[in-house]
This record gives sequence, structure tokens and C-alpha cells, in this order.
Amino acid sequence: MLKFFNFIYLLLVIIITGCSDQPLNSPYSNNKDGDKIFYSSFQERPKHLDPARSYSSNEYAFIAQIYEPLYQYHYLKKPYELIPLVAKEMPKVEYLDFKHFKQS
Repeated sequence: MLKFFNFIYLLLVIIITGCSDQPLNSPYSNNKDGDKIFYSSFQERPKHLDPARSYSSNEYAFIAQIYEPLYQYHYLKKPYELIPLVAKEMPKVEYLDFKHFKQS
């Protein structure tokens, strides 16, 4: 009978410790509870933060927050149209071999 009460007592202790609203193994500090902070995860560490060398979505998540591209697509126009973002204007297109294509 004593083993039964010890088992019930142990079971109640385990259940009561699981009733907390705070996680037991939180890796974040408790002093930032009121701040608006977004924590996220990624599958592997980024290898490059250079936009010309990076190619994975994990790296792009960081690059998109660091660099702003010169141009972007206007996605509501069909076909897609390239519009300046950081650049002042679109570059002037000059066909170097235009005469060759015009004659044939």
C-alpha cells in the first residue's frame, strides 16, 4: 500500500511540474519578455553573405536583410517588368550588334 501512495505522489509531482507556462529549456533570456523580438531558425549556417556567391535559401534569408538590390520585378504587371529599386533609373539598352541583326 505504501508503494502505491509513493507512486501516486511521484506521479502528482511529475504532473504538477509540467503545468508551468514557462518552458524548462528556453535558450532565450527572460529579461526580454516585453520586447517584440522574432526568433527564427535555419537548417545550416550560411557559407557566403556575398550575393554573387550565395545560392541557398538559408543564405538569402540573411542577405535580404542586409542588401537591397538595385532592381526588382513588378510582379503585378504581366509580363514581368523590371523596375528600379535603389537605382535612380533603368539603364539605357544599347545593342552592340544591332546592325548585323537588322540586315539579316
